[in-house]
Amino acid sequence: MENDTAAYIAVVARRIGVGQDDTIDLHRHAHLRPLVEAIIHHECAGLAYPAAVIDRALTLAGVPPAPPVTLREVAAATGTGRGAVLVGAAGIATAVAQAAPAIQALGTLVPAVAIAVIVAAVVGVLAWRLRRPA
Repeated sequence: MENDTAAYIAVVARRIGVGQDDTIDLHRHAHLRPLVEAIIHHECAGLAYPAAVIDRALTLAGVPPAPPVTLREVAAATGTGRGAVLVGAAGIATAVAQAAPAIQALGTLVPAVAIAVIVAAVVGVLAWRLRRPA
């Protein structure tokens, strides 16, 4: 028995809030994540994976989520009330990875030791600011 492709497309499109003929960018996390979630939901009878699992899979596939830019977004992403206090090593590693292009650009201007000092200083200041009482 064949799948009803038209019904499948309709269900997934409705679930992600787009029209069946709308263009979506599969290289943008904001478009791809809802699509993946809708397909999982449809294929697995309502099963849902944790958001962190899907985000990690998409990151490994080369489509990471946009980095948080405000403390409120950091708090939402980490599930903490005040932000990156609980981000830990994984969050710092993510921040450093996202800063890699800028760090590489600096590499031609500044010796590697200076880059390490700059990164350590930025991480230290962020950790201090997020740990201090509001």
